[in-house]
Amino acid sequence: MKTYEQMAAEVLRRRDEAVAERVQKNRTIRAVVTVATVCLVTVGVTAGIGGGMILDGPDGITTVIESDTKPTPEIQTNAPVNGAFWDDLRERKNVSYMVPESSIEWGWEDLTDGERYTNLDLDGKTYRMRGTVTNYVGEWLSSGEAYGFAWDQDNTRHGIPCEIYSLTFSPAHSVVAVQFEGSSIIYRFEREKKYDPPKTLGEFMETRKLSEVLPLTTLYYERREGGSSVSDKMALSAGHSDGVWAILAKYGDASFIEPSFKESFEINHYDKEEIGFSATSEVLGIRNLSFTINDNGYLITNIEHYGYYYHIGTEAAREIIDYVKAHMIEPLPEEKHAVYQIVGTVIEEGDGYIKVDDSIAMKNPEEGMVFTVITTDKKLNRVLKYLVGVGSTVLITYDGRVSEEGSLLIETAVSIQEAWITEDGDVLIPE
Repeated sequence: MKTYEQMAAEVLRRRDEAVAERVQKNRTIRAVVTVATVCLVTVGVTAGIGGGMILDGPDGITTVIESDTKPTPEIQTNAPVNGAFWDDLRERKNVSYMVPESSIEWGWEDLTDGERYTNLDLDGKTYRMRGTVTNYVGEWLSSGEAYGFAWDQDNTRHGIPCEIYSLTFSPAHSVVAVQFEGSSIIYRFEREKKYDPPKTLGEFMETRKLSEVLPLTTLYYERREGGSSVSDKMALSAGHSDGVWAILAKYGDASFIEPSFKESFEINHYDKEEIGFSATSEVLGIRNLSFTINDNGYLITNIEHYGYYYHIGTEAAREIIDYVKAHMIEPLPEEKHAVYQIVGTVIEEGDGYIKVDDSIAMKNPEEGMVFTVITTDKKLNRVLKYLVGVGSTVLITYDGRVSEEGSLLIETAVSIQEAWITEDGDVLIPE
C-alpha cells in the first residue's frame, strides 16, 4: 500500500502532465499550478446517490458520515418534481481527496457573464463584483457598462450594457446592484472600502439598516470567574434579535470615539461580562465578524472591516447584557447540507450530456449503474471541452435528484472534476 505522500506525488505528476498537454492543445485556457501545498484526506465513501453526507470541517478538511445499513438502493416517496432523492447504500471504494494549489484560467469564450464583467465605473470610482443579491434593491441610479479583460485576447477590454440600482442598506452607494442586459441575475458591486464611521450609533444603525440586514443570533457569552475568563457559545432564542436592536435604538445618540492604542486596549477588556455576537450577513457580504457589547459601556464592531467604537454607557450595556442572558439558549446543531456525488467513467459524450458508469467506484463492480448527466451549463461544458472526455474518470457533484425516466438522469450537476484510480484501487480527486 502506498503512503499518502506517494499517492499525492503520483496524482500531482499525472495531473501536471495532463494539464500541460491540454494547455498545449488548447490555447484558450492556461494552467496556474503550484505544488507547494498538498493536503490528502482519505475517507470511506458512501457519498453517492444520496448515500452519505460530506460535511465541512476545520481548515477545509472534509469528512464523510458513513451509512452502515445494507446496500439496497431506495427512492424516497416524497420526491420533488424534477427527480427523486435517492438513498444509495451500495458499498464503495475509498476516495482520497487531494487538494493541491492548482487551477485552470479559462479563456474569454468559456467564461460566464458573471465571470467576465467584474468591473464597473460609477461617479469616478471603480467597483468590483462581489457575488449576487436578491433583496434590498432600491431606486434606479443610471445606465452603465460593466467590463472585463480577456487575457487570451491580449487583455482586450469587453463590456456589457447594464442598469445600476441602489441598495437600500448602502450609504452613499458604496455597494450597488447591477443587472446586465438580457440577464435576470442581479449582481452586487462594491467600491473599495474606506474609513468613514458614522458619528453616532443611531446614524450607524439607520444608514446601514442594521436591524434589517444583520441578525444577531450566534453569540459568545464571556465572563470572569475565579480570576479566569470563561466563554460559552450560545444562541439568542427566536425573535429576540429585534429586542437587542430596540434597546440599542434607545441609545442612538451614543457617540463614535476614536481611541488611542492604549485606550482601545483598555476598552476591549471587559470588567465582568461581555456579549460578542458573530456577525454574519449575506446582504452585507460579511461572515463571522464581531459585534460586541461589554460591561465597560462600549459597543465594538468590525462589520465594515475597521474597528468602530461607540460609547453607549454602562447602563445601556447592562440592559443589553441582561436581556441577552435572559433569552439565550444552547445553540442548535449547525445545519449541514448534503453533498451528493458519484465517481465513474465517462462512456458516452453527446450534445449537452455525458453518460457515466460508476462501476469503477464500487467494491462489487456488478452493482455499477449508468447515469446520464446533463452538461448544458457553461461551467460543466468547458470542463468537457478541455479536460475530460470518453474514458475519463470523473467526480460528479449534484443536488441529489435523479430521474428514472428511461435512464438514471441527473439534471442538476454543479461540477465535474477529473479523478484517477491508483494502483491500489483508491480513487484520487485533485481539487
